[in-house]
Amino acid sequence: MAATSNSNSKQPESHNRLQLARLLELYAKGSLTWRELSRLTGLAYGEILIELGKRRLALPRVAPKRRPVQDALFERALRGDE
Repeated sequence: MAATSNSNSKQPESHNRLQLARLLELYAKGSLTWRELSRLTGLAYGEILIELGKRRLALPRVAPKRRPVQDALFERALRGDE
């Protein structure tokens, strides 16, 4: 499926391909969410995965922030506290 930008649909296809490549790079680096990428390109999540694979780009890594409440829950679970 060819990606087109919703706001720039009249631009030449080569520009769209370059824009898609740049957006995919930003996504792979974690600078763009998949929802933002989908909104900008019209691609579904599965299509984004395919495009990443074609370019040998990795999925972005998510490193969620740990919260004290989570840490306490994990510690209780590991100790066997109820």
